Amino acid sequence: MEKKQFTNDELVLQLKEKLAIKEKELEQFKVRFAPKTNCRIIIFDISYNLHVLNKTQLIQLLAYLQSQKQGLISFDPMYLTNFSIEGFHINDWIVDINNKIQECLQKDKQKEYDLVKKKLDNLLSTDKKTELELNEIANLLG
Repeated sequence: MEKKQFTNDELVLQLKEKLAIKEKELEQFKVRFAPKTNCRIIIFDISYNLHVLNKTQLIQLLAYLQSQKQGLISFDPMYLTNFSIEGFHINDWIVDINNKIQECLQKDKQKEYDLVKKKLDNLLSTDKKTELELNEIANLLG
């Protein structure tokens, strides 16, 4: 049984199609950050702005808030009902930080996809690049 031989250009185009599918999936599950809080939390007299924290800092802040929540629950679950930080319930902070982390992860994935796309474009032969450009122009002109 003979295997179909692919040229490098055909393989690159197949990989670009797979990448386009992955990018579309990423876009489908994109989290729109719509905060429930004002995104500025003060803990031990240190102010944190969720918009400027990096992914590691957000994860650390999330871990701290989740441990505080568990501590409240184990001490007396009734405290959790009215417990707020900067006027917002601890659950709202946890949701906002989780969403911000998801946003960071999605941006990281998109950067990875952009890098792969650039590498794939560079691997196409000059003839194939010209062919694709001409097809694109032909499609635009009808």
